[in-house]
Amino acid sequence: MDWSGLFSRHSALVQKEFKTQIFFVGPGWFQEGGFQVDSGGIDILASWSLRPKLGMFKNERVNVKARDVLLVAQSEEDPQFLDYSPWFRSAYDFISHFGEASPHPTNVWLPRQVEDREAINLLIANTPHLRIVTGDLNSLIDAANVVVTVNEPKVIRAIDRHKPVLCYGHAFYRHERVVYCMDDSVRVTDQVLSRIFCTGTSDLLVDAQANMAQLARDQEWSRADAPTRLSGLLG
Repeated sequence: MDWSGLFSRHSALVQKEFKTQIFFVGPGWFQEGGFQVDSGGIDILASWSLRPKLGMFKNERVNVKARDVLLVAQSEEDPQFLDYSPWFRSAYDFISHFGEASPHPTNVWLPRQVEDREAINLLIANTPHLRIVTGDLNSLIDAANVVVTVNEPKVIRAIDRHKPVLCYGHAFYRHERVVYCMDDSVRVTDQVLSRIFCTGTSDLLVDAQANMAQLARDQEWSRADAPTRLSGLLG
C-alpha cells in the first residue's frame, strides 16, 4: 500500500515489475480518522472519481446566506495542485488572481508549507478586502458561506453542506451543478460572485451536491469497518 497516493502515476510500472496489486491510501474528508483506499489513487486519481454523478435532479438551488468568502490555498508540493492546476502554478498566483477578480471580503487560509509566504503576506496586506485566517480548515469550511479553491479535497465538506464552491482546477468534485467550474478569467469570477451576492442564490443544485457528497462518503473508510472492506478489496 502507498500512503497518500503520491506514486500512483507509477503504479502500472510497479505492478508490472513486482507482479502485485497496489492500493493507495489517503486521508478522508468527513469523519475524524477516516481514510480512503483505492486501486487507482486518491481523490482525483481514484477509480470512482470519474463515474457519472449527475442525473435528473430537482431544480432546488444552493442559496447564499452572507457575502463572506473563504479562499483555501494549497501547497505547491500538494500532488493534487502540482499535477491538476492548469491555470495557476502557485498559491501566490491564485490569491493574486482572485484578489484582482473579486472585490468581496475574503478570508484566506494558507497551509503550513507554502512557497513565497512573505510575498503572499505582503500581497494580502496591500489588498484591503483580503485577510489571512488561521485555525482548523474543516471548521473554517463549515463556517464559510462561499468557498473558493483550486482543488483542495477537503472542500467536499462545503459541497456536503450545500455552499457555493468555485473550483479553479481539476478535482474529483468538479462537475457542473455541483461547483462552479472556473478558469483564469477575471471577468467570469467577477460575474459569478456578483450574481450570487446580488440574487442570494446560485446556479448549483442541492440534489447534485448531495449526490456528489454521498459518493465521497461511500468511499471513506473508518477504522472499524477497515477489516471487512479490505477483505472485499482483496477478494
